[in-house]
Amino acid sequence: MGNLAIFKNYNIEKDHFCTSGYKNLWKIYKGSKKDRKQDVCVFVLEKKVLDKYSKDEKEEILNNLRKEAQSLVKYKHPAILGLVDPIEEDKSTMAFVTEAFSYPLTNWVDSNNISKLEIKLMVIELCQVLTFLHEDAKVIHCYISLENIFLTSAYHVKLSGFQFSITDPAISGAEIRFGRMSLSAQPTLKFFSPEIISTNKAYYQSDIFSVGALIYYLLKSHKKDTERDLINLNVNSIDCYKRSIDLLDNKLGKLNFEQDDNEIILRLCKMAHEQRPSIRDCQDSQWFNDPKLKAMKFVDSFDSNDQSKNIEFLTKFHNISKMFENKLIEKKFLPAFVHALKTEGLIVAALPAIFQIGEDTNIKINFEGNIWPGLKELFTCKQIPAAGLYFILSKIQFLAEKISNTEFNSNLLNIICKALDSNVAKLQSVVLDNITFIIKKIDSLAFKTQLFPRLVNIILKTTSAPLKVQILKSFSTVFNLLDQTILNDTLLSTLEKIRKSDSHGEISMGVVTVYEQIAKVVNIEVIIIYTIT
Repeated sequence: MGNLAIFKNYNIEKDHFCTSGYKNLWKIYKGSKKDRKQDVCVFVLEKKVLDKYSKDEKEEILNNLRKEAQSLVKYKHPAILGLVDPIEEDKSTMAFVTEAFSYPLTNWVDSNNISKLEIKLMVIELCQVLTFLHEDAKVIHCYISLENIFLTSAYHVKLSGFQFSITDPAISGAEIRFGRMSLSAQPTLKFFSPEIISTNKAYYQSDIFSVGALIYYLLKSHKKDTERDLINLNVNSIDCYKRSIDLLDNKLGKLNFEQDDNEIILRLCKMAHEQRPSIRDCQDSQWFNDPKLKAMKFVDSFDSNDQSKNIEFLTKFHNISKMFENKLIEKKFLPAFVHALKTEGLIVAALPAIFQIGEDTNIKINFEGNIWPGLKELFTCKQIPAAGLYFILSKIQFLAEKISNTEFNSNLLNIICKALDSNVAKLQSVVLDNITFIIKKIDSLAFKTQLFPRLVNIILKTTSAPLKVQILKSFSTVFNLLDQTILNDTLLSTLEKIRKSDSHGEISMGVVTVYEQIAKVVNIEVIIIYTIT
């Protein structure tokens, strides 16, 4: 991979997981920073791949690659690829490091059965970052293309490829230098607007054409068409582009997508740039007026939404969940719901939605990877709403099936003890409903030192007859986990206290049952057998 100093700061996987960026020359590796837990992507160019070019061509390509990395420093936006370490190079290698992402758009399209909703979700995020560039940064990107769009595991867009961008608040037909580039150095041209290629001039609406061409490509990919490009290029050259653009009007006149798809492409891909909408008007198109898309964008903005609306959405999730593909439930909704556990006011509403997803056998969630970490973090909170704690305890058997005994003892046992200490009969009762199952998951020492003393404390203090009956039933099944000393000094003395202090019929029968069970297996002289008179 090379001996650059930058490599020493990261643990980098041996094999690259994709190629992308300018002319797809970057090999991209997954990695992590050594001094802290931060996943990254490492872009690496091995310069020997350029040996086939002339000296001047090679230097032109290298300059464009340098600008690709250096330009990421200029812009800060959640949907722009974040630079972690700037570019370094030596005679053989060039590299830089960015925030982590899961795949370039090209790989995502080729390796997934993409849905129309996923396409809209990706495009609306692209439009949002272009709104920032056009309206706030006053920048024309000029290079919207498959190789410059990356996606996170949650399908969030990360835009790159700013080496040809134009920055000038007074832009009006700013000149771009494609016409003077050597053929070998030209980027992939098929998503560029006609005016950039024919006149070397760019406008804000030039990016709009690129978005339209990208929508065309993605919709063709959704339909599994082999011919996906709006502008077909046998050779990636300006001359070939110009010949293809002459056929564009005829091609647009034969669109065979659904009506709303045809309308958005025709609107964005007008030949004359002044006839195309602004990026903000683009987002107001009917194509984006999709209730499912709005629901997914609502979830993306959970942190900034009104809390009452978030609660309403979480509560009603079970009614709308079947509208969405399983992969979107896993990638978009679940992470947002787990993150909502960090907000105390959302815990009670988020838990049922999370477990609905976790228990759905059709979705096949990696529970330990995607849900359990969020629950463990919740368990460390000083206060968990009683309703949330009750819900978790009601799922204790499901949780135990999904995690190891070690995880159960390290995390759930603490929650169980919290419930028993709560003085809330409903919480104590749900633990007792599952006590037989719980003691199978914990070691005997934990039962003797943590659970049993709490059961004794509750039965001696509670005024709830049903709760006393539940505890007595549990005593009749768990006494064999106690050693002789605890049995004589604690359990039998506790039973005697209950016998003397409470004459309720069910409680009396419960005490007798415990004595009878003990007498069957332990050689103890029971002095008094309490009977109902």
